[in-house]
Amino acid sequence: PNAEDGSLDPSSGKIVDLHGYSLAVAKAAVRSGLRKLVQKYQNGGREVQDFVVITGVGRHSKKAFQPSIRPNVQAMLLEEDPPLKAHFTPGNSGRLVVYKKELVNWCAKQVSRRESVPADKAGSLKLRSPADLKRNFNSAIEKGENIKVE
Repeated sequence: PNAEDGSLDPSSGKIVDLHGYSLAVAKAAVRSGLRKLVQKYQNGGREVQDFVVITGVGRHSKKAFQPSIRPNVQAMLLEEDPPLKAHFTPGNSGRLVVYKKELVNWCAKQVSRRESVPADKAGSLKLRSPADLKRNFNSAIEKGENIKVE
């Protein structure tokens, strides 16, 4: 996967790389990826694949190798309805995978409930860098938009 084929872009619905993101931005990126998966499911579901979240092992956490992103993303996924279990990749504790079967069941429930994925309520957010986030945040403030911080 690489940035050129869009696989590291959360909107691709394939792989979300959270390196360098704050917790709030990481959660938004994961939600954006989930939103994209629901869209793929609604378009026939053939494109829905395993959802990979690269959290890193915590090298750059306040306490080295005590990650804060990974456990919070796992908890957020478990709060979904139905819960999404993120599995560790053997030999790589900084990479989580939600398997296709769970995703298809989750997407079906989202569509059948006719409720939006949390990212839908916040609008589409395409994240590429912390600088993009800051620019988008400042733009929203200037427009007087409400911003909810979790």
